[in-house]
Amino acid sequence: LRKVRNNQRPVAIATVIAGSRNSRADVGDRVFLESGAAPFGGLYHPALNERIIADLRLTLDQQKSTRQRYTEGYAEVEVFLEYVAPPPRLMIFGAGHDAQPLVRIAKILGWHVTVVDSRPHFARPERFPEADRVLSADIGGPFEFRKFVEGACVAVMSHSLSQDAHWLKGALQGNPRYIGQLGPRDRTERLLDEITRQTNSLPALDRLHYPMGLDLGGDTPESVAMAVLGEMQAFLNGRAGGSLKLRTSTLHE
Repeated sequence: LRKVRNNQRPVAIATVIAGSRNSRADVGDRVFLESGAAPFGGLYHPALNERIIADLRLTLDQQKSTRQRYTEGYAEVEVFLEYVAPPPRLMIFGAGHDAQPLVRIAKILGWHVTVVDSRPHFARPERFPEADRVLSADIGGPFEFRKFVEGACVAVMSHSLSQDAHWLKGALQGNPRYIGQLGPRDRTERLLDEITRQTNSLPALDRLHYPMGLDLGGDTPESVAMAVLGEMQAFLNGRAGGSLKLRTSTLHE
C-alpha cells in the first residue's frame, strides 16, 4: 500500500480466501501484480498461478475487484482479486488563502495534493503544511506540469487573469480527469476566448467545469472548498452530486 501511494501506480492483489482439502493453495496465499511490473508472490501450483496472474491483469485493466473460483482436477480454490488504486491527485494552481482549506479537506479525504503558484510569497510550504508538494513556477515560459496533471483533478484558482490563462491553457492541453475554473462564468469564457485565439488544440475541454463546484451556498473559503471537492468526488464516482433522497437506485451498486 505504501508502494501504491509513493509510486502512484495501481496494484492488483489475489488472496486465497477458501479452498478444498485437496487444494495445494492455503488460505492467505497472495499474488501481487503492480501496473508495469512483474508479478511477485505466488501459489505452490504453477498452472493455477498463471491463471490467477492472467485475471490480475484483467483486474488492472477493468479497475474492479472481483471474487473468482478456480478448479484444478478435484480441487477448488476461491480467490479475491482486489484492485488497489493510488489516491486521487489534486493539482491546485493558485496558492491564495482560499486554497488552504481546499488542501486541508483534500488531505482529510486521503488525496495527494500539489499546490503551484508563480508568486513565491504565496507558494511557500509553511502556508500549506499538509500539501505533498508546494511549487513556485514562472508563467513566462512553457507549461511544465503536463506529467503532473495527467489523470489528476485540476483546480485553477489564482484570482490572477494572467496566471489563470497560463494554468488553464496548460491543463486543457493535457490529460487530466477533471478541470475546474474558479470564478464567474463570463470571466472563464473571456479566458477561453483568449486561449482559443492562441491554439485550437484543447483535448481536455470537455472535462472543464466552470464555475467549478456544487451549488451548496455559502461564500467562505471553507464553503467553496467543500463545494469544489464535492463536485470532484461526484465526478470521479460517476455521480450527479444531487440529494440522496431523490436517488431511486441503491447507494452502492
